[in-house]
This record gives sequence, structure tokens and C-alpha cells, in this order.
Amino acid sequence: MKAALALTAAALVIAASSVRAQPAQDLLPSAQILSPEPDSYATGVVLLRASTALSESVANVTFFVDGRRVCIIPQQPWECEWDAGREVSAHQVRAVFNLQDGGRVARTVRTKGLGFVENVDVDVVHVTVTVTDDGGQFIPHIPRSASSRMADRRRSRTSRPKTSRSS
Repeated sequence: MKAALALTAAALVIAASSVRAQPAQDLLPSAQILSPEPDSYATGVVLLRASTALSESVANVTFFVDGRRVCIIPQQPWECEWDAGREVSAHQVRAVFNLQDGGRVARTVRTKGLGFVENVDVDVVHVTVTVTDDGGQFIPHIPRSASSRMADRRRSRTSRPKTSRSS
């Protein structure tokens, strides 16, 4: 019994070693992702675009970003918009060409991310104002209400039409 098991195991090892994995045949060698380009930076609204020379054999193209389906395009041009967000981070973009005969061909590109991104929201901007008189002299210690009145007087002075007296 042990000899039979050893012989069967040896036959399986020989059979497995003689079978070599064949690389998958590329059914659509011209299929490619045109946008985004590999190793580019993606932020904001990004155009996802794919193409192939054998478009008549393609039923539709499905785009995935980071494993999530973004869109399915049934006809050329195979493109759609995707919002990458405000932060520049790495993403995997995959286009799956679904063929008329039921086959599928996939292409993948990766975008780059930034190691450090400073994200700033500005709610208030501090502005320093220097007030001068008509002669260009600095006017110190003006309270806020007085400066508003002074600006109003200047505007009214410049907006009044000049009248001339004729004799």
C-alpha cells in the first residue's frame, strides 16, 4: 500500500513539473489608458480616457479607481470624469475592456502621491491699513468709526461735480 502511494505521488510530481504555465494571450494588444498617465499626479476633476485600435470588438469600457467602479462607457470615446479630491495621493486606475465575445482585457496605471501635503483653509485675513491725509501724512490713532466716516467724506468729496461760477 505504501509503495502504491509513493508511486502515485511520484507520478503526480512528474506530471506537475511537465506542465508549464502559459502566459495569457492578450486579446486586445492595442488597448491602453491614455489619461491619467502613469506616475502623474491626480487632484481635482481628472479625465479618465482609454482607447484601442480594435474598437468594434469592444462592448464597453469600465473604469475603476482604487477598486471602486467609477463609470461604464458603452461607446467611443471611452472617457469620463472622476473627482480625485483635494489631496494628492496615489491611486490605481484600471480600465476593463469588455469584449463583444464575452472576454475581458484590463489595463492598469498608478498615479503618484505626495509625501507631505499642507492643507490650509483660510477663514480670516489680517490686513494692516495705513491712513494718510490728502498731503500724504500719516494719521495716527484713528478709531474704527472715525476711519469709516473719513472714507465716506473722501468718497463724497471726489464724487461731487465741480461747479464753476461765471461772472
